Amino acid sequence: MKRILLTTLGIWFLLSMSILAMEQRWIDDLNQRFPGIGYEFREAIQQKLAQHGGDLSVEVLIEKLLASPDYAPDAITNARTFGLHSELMLLYPALGQYQDALREAKLLRDFVMQHSTDDMKVLQTFRGVYAELLIINEEYEQALQEIEAVIALNPEEKGNYLSRGVVAVKLGQFEQAMQNLAILIQTPGAEHHSEELFVFLMQHRQKFQKAQVQPNTMIDVMLKKLEPEPAPHIRIPSELDTARPAAPLPEKPKEQTALPASPPAFPLKNDPEPLATLMKLTPDQAAQLLGSPLTENESDQTIERDYPYQDQTLTISFDKENQQILSFQMFFLPLVDEATAFTRMGVLRRDLPPTITTDVLKVWNTYGPFSKVRLSLNEGQVIAMIVEP
Repeated sequence: MKRILLTTLGIWFLLSMSILAMEQRWIDDLNQRFPGIGYEFREAIQQKLAQHGGDLSVEVLIEKLLASPDYAPDAITNARTFGLHSELMLLYPALGQYQDALREAKLLRDFVMQHSTDDMKVLQTFRGVYAELLIINEEYEQALQEIEAVIALNPEEKGNYLSRGVVAVKLGQFEQAMQNLAILIQTPGAEHHSEELFVFLMQHRQKFQKAQVQPNTMIDVMLKKLEPEPAPHIRIPSELDTARPAAPLPEKPKEQTALPASPPAFPLKNDPEPLATLMKLTPDQAAQLLGSPLTENESDQTIERDYPYQDQTLTISFDKENQQILSFQMFFLPLVDEATAFTRMGVLRRDLPPTITTDVLKVWNTYGPFSKVRLSLNEGQVIAMIVEP
């Protein structure tokens, strides 16, 4: 289902196949404020320009609408003025006039709340557009109130949970963002919205460093928040659990040995399970083998680095004190099947039953040479894979 903005177009405007080239700058700016919204406004504006003949610029069309004898500032008196304000609401973002677009959205929202209370579709549409423009204008608290009201009207509309998740990210509310991601991941037909919110969370991961209560990376923390308690029928019996020998704690090296001048000879391309080789390395040895990290994030306890790896991006989390690898992580957009995820990660697939298996997770506690392997799933496809040494 397309988001609320496109529903508005279905109500008020004719579709057209004519397309004009648009400025990428304002589209990118909108997408940074709300994931994907720039592309939706671009589509809406292209359709509106095409409806007016396709030979007008946005600026000229706005001037034409404002000069219309039916236009009345801050007032809706009939169907024609309603249409004019709707068109202006769509056009203003192309000029970066977000406050003007918000003013028009509020006028339309207030009008339908007064005169269309029996038409739930129209009411939800214009309140939803108003909420999105509040987010674009960075009025997050007010946007949250509007979104909650729209969810109360229609809890089934998936785009509302994306909007609420975006607000939570902007406000730095980790738990609330995760709750909305969990809803989208587990809702049929919400794949696109869940991917958008997941990427949006990752792009703003620095906001959540204080929420990182264990020495691991953000993807790992995010997915552990989604991990449910094992159901009784898959819980490990206590007698088996206690009988399992505890893994010895790694000894802290007494002194730091000098690294070799040349990279260690680990032939990863010919290694059937390269992660088993990588997990033995220190941060400096990993850098020698994999090259300079693409990005690096550092907290009090960990260092998180992204490396190019087998034509993918591999995130490695290191413990700063012990100079040991805590986890390997990779996320997949578009999503992939399990066989592809294991191949890209460099982990052999083993015929082992998972310790935990749900619609959104598969977890193996001990998996060959690794202590844990975790897959985050969406309708059987893999969103992310995490491997712990």
